[in-house]
Amino acid sequence: MRAHPVAAGSSAHAAAHVLLPVSALPIMAPTTPALCTHASPEDPQPSTRENVDHLGHVGGSTEGVCIAGTTVYCGEGLRLAMLDVTDPATPILLGRSEPLGGVVDGVRVAAGLAYVAAGLGGLRILDVSDPAAPVVVGSADLPNPISSATCLDIRGDYAYIGMNGMGLAIFDVTDPEAPALVSELDPPGYTAGIYYGLVTDGMHVYAADWGGPGVRVIDVQDPFAPEEVGYWGAPSSPFDIVLDDDGVHAHVAGGAGFHVLDVSAPASPMEVGFIPMGAPVLTVT
Repeated sequence: MRAHPVAAGSSAHAAAHVLLPVSALPIMAPTTPALCTHASPEDPQPSTRENVDHLGHVGGSTEGVCIAGTTVYCGEGLRLAMLDVTDPATPILLGRSEPLGGVVDGVRVAAGLAYVAAGLGGLRILDVSDPAAPVVVGSADLPNPISSATCLDIRGDYAYIGMNGMGLAIFDVTDPEAPALVSELDPPGYTAGIYYGLVTDGMHVYAADWGGPGVRVIDVQDPFAPEEVGYWGAPSSPFDIVLDDDGVHAHVAGGAGFHVLDVSAPASPMEVGFIPMGAPVLTVT
């Protein structure tokens, strides 16, 4: 972003707001003295400055989506948006959350609560029983402050959070107002542990490791001591993963196409199908 000098006779305080050209457009208000801030397409979070307050943003990319009945819960930059899709041809906006501290990269909904992987904002839990007025009821930082929450899944009393470069973090969400970190597992290797998608059946977590690249199978039967027990090496970096209802097959969105894995033996996942797509497949449902 080009900087413009302050005209002679004017004051730096005349700039009441700074607008940033990013996918999620933050609106900033400087205090005395005024400083510049910036963001990049790779990191839509504005640089932290002690004299700049985040007031809000306009629009933003949609990274995380979850469907529950006739309601779609999706990211809109730093916010979670709720849409009524009773008539798919005319979705109706029901409400938006407050900014959640980071881009909404993943969302799951259960029992009137939305669990959000909010990038640098970590884990956020919202009461969405009234979609028109969602309220944040709990939050938790990630174990490493330089990482970001990129994906998540929920099973029972636990939230399984994929992190960008730091692997897996498991939180006890028995009390949604006070989620507590119980363990973390970062696979070996400098580029490993960049999880862009994960899913769990309660016994194992299947993580799409973009930096691996491949699918890591993690035994989480003891959430306090997760252990990697299986691995499938992908021909290109995977972006997302889902399980069949029977838990026998995993479907993987990859850089080279769409993969189907047999995970009936979690310790030795095996590819049983592949469809080349000619371009990266970014998500799968």
